Amino acid sequence: MHRRWWQTAAVLAGAVAMVASTGVPAHAAHRIGSVVIKSDTNYQVIARSSTKCVDLDNGSPEDGTTILQWSCHSGLNQRWRLVRRFGGAIGIYQVVSVETGKCMAVRDASMDDGVDVVQEPCGLQPDRLWRISEVVDAYLMFVAVVSKKCLDVRDLGLSDGVRLQQWSCHQGDNQQFRIQE
Repeated sequence: MHRRWWQTAAVLAGAVAMVASTGVPAHAAHRIGSVVIKSDTNYQVIARSSTKCVDLDNGSPEDGTTILQWSCHSGLNQRWRLVRRFGGAIGIYQVVSVETGKCMAVRDASMDDGVDVVQEPCGLQPDRLWRISEVVDAYLMFVAVVSKKCLDVRDLGLSDGVRLQQWSCHQGDNQQFRIQE
């Protein structure tokens, strides 16, 4: 009986160490303000300004493919997983395309306003990580870790095909997004 207690304790200690060393479990749910984000759930990310979905252009698997907005539909190129990588009050996430398994990134890790947001292979590089916070009423802002600039619908565009870019944060409707399962 005493031996089994120690075996159980060793297994539990190993499990705790594994979670601590690898970060947050992929299946965990996290709250950002009033929004619950589940890392194992596929979401549509919808711009407040246009009510259009964040879209991987033609679902292309190529590195550097532009991310834009398009009328929402059921395609995998409009489905994203928000995978938490670091904790804290405001989580840091990878935004992963369900279509390709690649991550939303700032082109060339640029620090400049107006630079396109594209897909690149996932990694923990700062250009592929996003700090997500709630702005108001379950709308979220995605802030690039590399530049501290916000995901932004270019020129407040309302039509299909408008590119997403990074821009200095101002909390306008074109920098606010909601997620939908």
